[in-house]
Amino acid sequence: MNSSMRAVFWGLLSVLGVLTSEACLLENDRNSVYVSVFEDLKIGATLADLPVIGRSFGPDATIQLKLAPGQEDLVDLDAAAKKLILQKELDREKGPSRLEVVVECRSLDDKTFPQVNISTFVTVKDVNDNPPRFDQSEYCIQMPEELPNDTIVFVDFEAVDDDQLGPNSFVNYRITRGAEYLVIPDPSRPVIAIAGRIDFEKIHRFEAGIEAFDSGVPQLKTTVPLHVTVVDVDDQNPVFSSQSYYANSMEGNIFEVLPEAIKAKDGDTLEASIQYELSGAHHESFTIDSKGVVRLVNDSVIATTLLVHAFETEHPERKATAMLRIAEQSSIEFEHSLYSIQITSSMSVDSEILQVKATSTSGASKLRYSILNDEGGVLRVEERSGKIFLKSPLTSGKYAFTISATDGKTRGWSRVEFSVDRVNSHVPEFDQMEYFFEMKSANLIGQVRATDEDEGDTVVYHLLNLQTIFAIDDDGMLSRHAAIASFEPDVYELVVLAEDTVGHRQFVTVVVTVLNATVISVTSLLTLGIFVLLVVLFVIIVCTITRRCVSCITKARRNKVCWMSKTGDNGVVLSGSVPTEIESRTCSSARSCHSKFSDEKDRDIADLYAATSVASPARIRGAHLVPVTVTTSRSGPPTIYF
Repeated sequence: MNSSMRAVFWGLLSVLGVLTSEACLLENDRNSVYVSVFEDLKIGATLADLPVIGRSFGPDATIQLKLAPGQEDLVDLDAAAKKLILQKELDREKGPSRLEVVVECRSLDDKTFPQVNISTFVTVKDVNDNPPRFDQSEYCIQMPEELPNDTIVFVDFEAVDDDQLGPNSFVNYRITRGAEYLVIPDPSRPVIAIAGRIDFEKIHRFEAGIEAFDSGVPQLKTTVPLHVTVVDVDDQNPVFSSQSYYANSMEGNIFEVLPEAIKAKDGDTLEASIQYELSGAHHESFTIDSKGVVRLVNDSVIATTLLVHAFETEHPERKATAMLRIAEQSSIEFEHSLYSIQITSSMSVDSEILQVKATSTSGASKLRYSILNDEGGVLRVEERSGKIFLKSPLTSGKYAFTISATDGKTRGWSRVEFSVDRVNSHVPEFDQMEYFFEMKSANLIGQVRATDEDEGDTVVYHLLNLQTIFAIDDDGMLSRHAAIASFEPDVYELVVLAEDTVGHRQFVTVVVTVLNATVISVTSLLTLGIFVLLVVLFVIIVCTITRRCVSCITKARRNKVCWMSKTGDNGVVLSGSVPTEIESRTCSSARSCHSKFSDEKDRDIADLYAATSVASPARIRGAHLVPVTVTTSRSGPPTIYF
């Protein structure tokens, strides 16, 4: 075989090896890998499995896998397991919705086998992770009152959802707070309409809640406040200051109208302009202007009853009616057009304050008196006599009333004003918010105390419950006036009332704990223990001092008879050549002692001792022993004789 034939043969074998090798091919004859994952896939989770034919790990590995450059921040390759591992969070709303990851595969069995790039295409699926988002954090609107239901009042709001187009981003709306006034007719449209009557006289402003929610799973929602201000509209009729007026006197051609000048005001807050007109019998004899002033047109006054109509200038249909009675020109006059007096706050109820008197030009003597504007019920007046009495305690500094006198046809008025020199306006105050007492065998429990800042005022105490067991005196002292049928401790809750002279009241709770006589508190036990300890210490100190004193006295007595304390009994000292070889001595009794000497040498020593002894000092009474010390030049301790 020549060289050319040999080359062709080996080339065919090489091509056949390539065609028969399955290294770096994908299973099922695929040319790429396609996967879908949700955007909330956790970092470190498997992004895709690579179905590559061949072994990629171990000593018998047939292929080598590695990531193409530039993809390390997104994924990691587990070559042994043939897995792509996620390294970076996925976000479909902020990042791409599709990814391509390229893995390089090279065969290890055939060096001539080319490198193959395997593409993995990843589709990122949406997750409902974004709630709807309004274009503002809150909304404010103004709308008029009394709008019909289903009237659209607000459309300038909208919410968007950043999730993928579909159920996760489909937004609906509804009203949460304030649903009794507002409604969203179509949940898919941001339109708010009227749901119920809104009256400015009842509500000036309110806050509603607009909620936007998506259709994803789980459902996400967002709520923002809607501040609504209700605008007053002209829907109220004028209102008169009084429903009935009376005129029986004139100044020039102008009637004096009582109890006050004719006046009507707009029932709304718009302060609309008001006009007046008269109707009724003989109304053409009178006129009324825009200020409510009534004038006489003819020369003579005709007694009549007129209707006064008040209407708005711009809306005449808004109107109201009052009555005006015009009497003949006989009049009733009080002695004073103004009664002004000063009284004290300590004045008791039913005390007479003053007496008013009026006279009629018609000669009528039987007049009836009444008080018109005593809203607080402070005064009462005797209808026939005109005497005014105090009806209730005074709580203010000044009072003003209108008093009327009438004979049945004509009426007259006067004013009564009085000031109070001192007003009792303070409420009694207890010094504690709540009282706690312990009751043992004694009947007295404890004292509650309330003070009143009003000068000279007194406080009275009342027990409002359990009066059969407990009592309280004028000083606030609580006591027990009945035996408590219980041998065990018990707790009672009392209610005490403090009241001043004008009826101001204050309440307080008193908690009483009843203790048996055998029950000893911890404080009592501790006190008893300390007392016993002090007594024991005192006894020990007294015994110690006594023993020391007795010991000192005994010692002093002994010193009086001891020869050691006498300076004159110095004894006898023997020194020099006195030998110390003295035999043993024996004493036959306590009064005498005899020494026996064994030889003549001992006698010589005894004679020497007798010759050198010093006589004892003379004694008037009795005798005593004197020490004799014998010292020698030899070593050893001296010997003492008596």
